Amino acid sequence: MRYLIDLLDSINEDVELTEARGLSARKPGDQFQKVGSTNDSDIITFQGLDFYPDSGSYESAEEMMQALKTLKNEKGIDPEAVNKPTALSKAFGVAEFDTVAGKKYLVKFAQKINPTREKNIFWQTSDIPGGYSQMSARGSKEKVGYKPDDILTSYKSQTPDSIAKQVYAKFGVDSPIGQAMQIFMQSDSFPVVIPGEGIDFPAFRDYFCEMLQPIALIKNMPVQGNAGKAAEVFMGGDYSDCVVSFNESVSGALYDSLMVSPEGKQIKLSSKGAKGAMASVVNLLRSAQELKAAGLDNIVDQYGDVLDILKTIDRGNHYTGPLNLAEQLGLITPEESKIVMSLKDVPQATPVEDIPQLTDNLRQLYRDRKAANPSAVVPLEHLTSSIAYRVVNQINNTTNFSDAAADILNNSAFVQMYTEASKKGTDIILKGFKTVWPSKLFTEVTLEAQKSYSSTASSGGKLVFNINKEPRTVPNVDNSAGGKPGTDSDVADNIPASSGIEPQGNRSKVTARGDRQRDDKNLGRKRR
Repeated sequence: MRYLIDLLDSINEDVELTEARGLSARKPGDQFQKVGSTNDSDIITFQGLDFYPDSGSYESAEEMMQALKTLKNEKGIDPEAVNKPTALSKAFGVAEFDTVAGKKYLVKFAQKINPTREKNIFWQTSDIPGGYSQMSARGSKEKVGYKPDDILTSYKSQTPDSIAKQVYAKFGVDSPIGQAMQIFMQSDSFPVVIPGEGIDFPAFRDYFCEMLQPIALIKNMPVQGNAGKAAEVFMGGDYSDCVVSFNESVSGALYDSLMVSPEGKQIKLSSKGAKGAMASVVNLLRSAQELKAAGLDNIVDQYGDVLDILKTIDRGNHYTGPLNLAEQLGLITPEESKIVMSLKDVPQATPVEDIPQLTDNLRQLYRDRKAANPSAVVPLEHLTSSIAYRVVNQINNTTNFSDAAADILNNSAFVQMYTEASKKGTDIILKGFKTVWPSKLFTEVTLEAQKSYSSTASSGGKLVFNINKEPRTVPNVDNSAGGKPGTDSDVADNIPASSGIEPQGNRSKVTARGDRQRDDKNLGRKRR
């Protein structure tokens, strides 16, 4: 492959690398360096690995090649093959890397895809042309100190000048990174040429530029893409009067910075690739509100069934949210919901046989959940958790909830923003910033019970939403039924009932008593 051959032409072809798990177990941001090199230009950064199909294989080699052709056309990428397909090849994996020359994609063909991601060990580090090994944490860009949370002491309502002053305070005006900041602040177009001596290039590109990106928008520098269109739609203007707030969360954050207009209107910016945005939760109702306020009713109205689900969670509490959804799905009846709530007076560790008010259906649901520590089981929590897990998996796996929620998020006030930079000699060439709106970041949004539900304790939390989580098919495998529930500060509980997003038609009607079949008209269309 020409782009990596040019980059790594001096590599020793006899270097043999081995690893147990392969790229499927690597995380976005993991860095690999040419064996024996200490140069920044010989570092590549892993951004993600996608499998086609998600599991199993295509019916034929022809269908596989058509899928690859479709991928090229839809995503505008042209991955280079690291192996040749054989008569048995009916699946493939596409790996994405950042290099000094920009984003690069590699494809490797295989017989089939294992549904358990980490078991797809056919894509190895040794498949990257040139000979690489994974960098240790000591050499990683993570440790350089260029992240906004490493530099900033004030995160909210910042201006370009206030951001620059914090950079100077951290590193010094005459430091290499301080000089880079001065050069950028004095520029009004691209490319921007920055002396690179003393600057860690991958950390500058991937972290420091998270601060430069919103500055470029405020300064009306000529960025590529549709960020300007997003500003017109959601703000009624441009970014010139905005202030920027940075996300203080080091991990699990969905966006990197927030552009806020004088009227309080907001647009979120993210520098993360699709596999890098591992945020656990997002408030989907607020995104629907953004679309409504911007006049994009056509996007919201087609997903009234999904909004019904969100509003049911929003209006309920830790208990009534999953119970009400279970009623709508036909898993339990309204009378059984009342029986579940009556368990609040049943003592801890009471055997299910000694809870006479349970129906046969509730008794089976109770037994379906296996607690790690039966002596610590709280009956109300145990049965509610069993129902919550059943509810989220049925919604995730049998309705269009995931696709619809992703579509709402992608079209909301959320702009992907990427840095295009390279090194030429010792100079850093900041070529510009590329923006994408509507976003393509969100591919999978699932309901999750794991954060809030267990057999032994109540967090008081509700069902939450998980972004681009793996595995996609069964996202709520209960491996610690007796454990303490996780906590999350961004559960879907902070949108008022009067959000202005109303259900469409009669999608929220209660399933008839005794009907245990899923009603497609109630809770989303069948999953595609």
